[in-house]
This record gives sequence, C-alpha cells and structure tokens, in this order.
Amino acid sequence: MFTPAIYGAIIAFQFISFVGLWHFKQWGALGFLIAFFCKIYFNVIINNVGPLFYTYIFISLFSLFFILKNYRKMSTEF
Repeated sequence: MFTPAIYGAIIAFQFISFVGLWHFKQWGALGFLIAFFCKIYFNVIINNVGPLFYTYIFISLFSLFFILKNYRKMSTEF
C-alpha cells in the first residue's frame, strides 16, 4: 500500500548519504551503510530480486569496502 512512499524515502536517504560521502563525512558512510541494508531488506520483502538486485549488492559491497577502509580519515563534524 505504501510501497512507493517507503521506496522514495529510502532513495532520498541514500541521496543524503551520498552528499555526506561527497563531503567525506563519517555520517555519510554510516548513512550509506544503513541505506544499503534498508534497500536490500525492502527489495527482499517485495520480492524484487533479480540480476540488477545482485549487481547492486556487488557494487555496493565493493564501494563499502573502500568507504569503511577510509572511515577514520573522514571528518566527524556535521
């Protein structure tokens, strides 16, 4: 019933975390991690798993590796 609104909120949160990553902030990395798990959970709940879903997981895990590797170098300020 509220599927488009929930998906839109996840995408908006993901965009906000990308802004934080662009500015090399720790909250951006944490937001990206939370948005990653929220998007996976949501897609599994609505049974939207396919080749693009697994491609998203692969690219996101690859990105998370480098993001979390540089987490200590990121700014803690908001």
